Amino acid sequence: MDSHAHAFEQALEPSVGTPLRCPRVMSAQTLTVATPVTMIGTLLTALLYIPRVAVLAPAAIRMTRRRA
Repeated sequence: MDSHAHAFEQALEPSVGTPLRCPRVMSAQTLTVATPVTMIGTLLTALLYIPRVAVLAPAAIRMTRRRA
């Protein structure tokens, strides 16, 4: 029973809550708010790419089945 006593002990770590240092200099970046223009652009991009994915999906499925 004594061998399992360490499972209930709290680990002492001096670096808890301290962020790790990054070797690169990180500049502060602002948050961008989605505007109607960006939303419309995202919608148009999705409308252009979704049909391509739907057309190519059967070919991709066939290729993966052949490999197995």
